[in-house]
Amino acid sequence: MTALISIAGLRKEYASSTGKVVAIDDVSFDLGEGEFLAVIGPSGCGKTTLLRILAGLLPISSGSATLQGQPLTGPSAGIGVVFQEPVLMPWRNVFENVILPLELAGKLDAPATKRTNDLIDLVGLADFRKRHIWELSGGMQQRVAIARALVADPVLLLMDEPFGALDSMTREQMNIELQRICATTGKTTVLVTHNLIEAVFLADRVLVLTPRPASVRALVPITLPPRTRDSIHTPEFGAYVRKLDDLIKGGAHV
Repeated sequence: MTALISIAGLRKEYASSTGKVVAIDDVSFDLGEGEFLAVIGPSGCGKTTLLRILAGLLPISSGSATLQGQPLTGPSAGIGVVFQEPVLMPWRNVFENVILPLELAGKLDAPATKRTNDLIDLVGLADFRKRHIWELSGGMQQRVAIARALVADPVLLLMDEPFGALDSMTREQMNIELQRICATTGKTTVLVTHNLIEAVFLADRVLVLTPRPASVRALVPITLPPRTRDSIHTPEFGAYVRKLDDLIKGGAHV
């Protein structure tokens, strides 16, 4: 598998009134094209910091972080990001929100319109393309955010707890939808989550971080067959969830 992302000896420090704060220390991993990586760890360990570095939104202190062999030094059209909140424009409708990245790039042509409409269909909002954001539920708004992140055809999709604010039933449905969307688009995806069931359901591998400063406690391959709604009730699925829980709580590095 060709490495799309390569992280080596990554360290991130912040200055504070009491001195340096180390958020990430000596993190290394590669991510292959088309792979789905979930990132988990204790609260406040540096998961979102890592994701923001991958998005080009934060500089690194030392080590290296590359995308397709090029240093990650700033935001890129090749990276789509879905944040914890949808961050949509309520005065624009669904279509206008999704096409916004192409509009800002000056690409308002027939192919852009087609791609926007195709993605709206893909995320299950075909009947809502002219609805304004305030008319949509939280789950629908996150579907809009996912479509917008994909509209510029990025090579990498980053997601920071995108379903954290949703109720459990909606979150379960969104996990199924995200699985379908990623399988259809083949996008390389990194998902930060606190939900271990979500991580096992979606990921090809799970990156487990230690308490701050974050280092890699484990990188766990998920070798289950294609997962369905019923998979979470199987002993094999439960064994993975327990393994990840043990690792977060301080199990040995693996």
